[in-house]
Amino acid sequence: MKASKAISVFISVVIGIYCLITVILFAAVFMGSMKTNEELLTNIWGLPKSIYLENFKKVFVDDGFFRYMLNSFLVLAGGLFGAVALSTTVSYGLAKFDFKGKKLLTFYFMIGLMFPVQLGIVNLSRVVNGMKLGNSLLGIILIDSAAISMSVLILRGFYHSIPDSLSEAAKIDGAGEFTIFARVILPLLKPAMGAVIPMLAIQYWNDFFIPMVFLTRDEKKTMPIAVMKYSLGEHTDYSKMSILFTVIAVSILPIMILYLVFSKKIIAGITAGAEKG
Repeated sequence: MKASKAISVFISVVIGIYCLITVILFAAVFMGSMKTNEELLTNIWGLPKSIYLENFKKVFVDDGFFRYMLNSFLVLAGGLFGAVALSTTVSYGLAKFDFKGKKLLTFYFMIGLMFPVQLGIVNLSRVVNGMKLGNSLLGIILIDSAAISMSVLILRGFYHSIPDSLSEAAKIDGAGEFTIFARVILPLLKPAMGAVIPMLAIQYWNDFFIPMVFLTRDEKKTMPIAVMKYSLGEHTDYSKMSILFTVIAVSILPIMILYLVFSKKIIAGITAGAEKG
């Protein structure tokens, strides 16, 4: 009993230290984005003496960083639309219907959680390039829309928790399968979607590998690639640390806000889906 309590305390302390370090680093980045380069180099951890917004002007106006952000938002919106449409229908079929290959298909999605997309990048590249989408945002959106293993398994667990009596009652009233799915089942998925959508959004926003492989034209690149270019000094004035801090702050702020708003729903959705699945 004492040993388990000691382990619990140790884990809590480690997590607390990790969270504290993360908060300090994030705070330093955001404060650094509002400092001149000279002040940042001499006072990296302190508060800015005054709010310096020229870094943001440099990033958005002079360097055109807004274009990269817009590309990321387009990929995020398109990927979410495709992934949600596919995962809600596929998981519904896996949860509520019996057909040949059902267990094999479920196993396929479980395997999809274990192996990264990098393992199939050669074949994926052939498919995307064969569709003439090798250097377009639409190609990235299609790839993201197909990466639905996690969302399918979470939603499948939620569908299992929905009583079949609801569908049967709707059938007695003359409703077809599509009507039952659209008007009876989907409205009940709000808690699950509160978990799935933020998780997918974080994944798409932070995705670096797929856009790096498929996007070569600068005007098509997304924010993670732009951050890399800034950190490697490919843009003018990238030797200035304050500019790099500004780019990092701008890139992580939207997803931080998203997670802070939906963190409870994400945890609740995953937990409920696992319990019911």
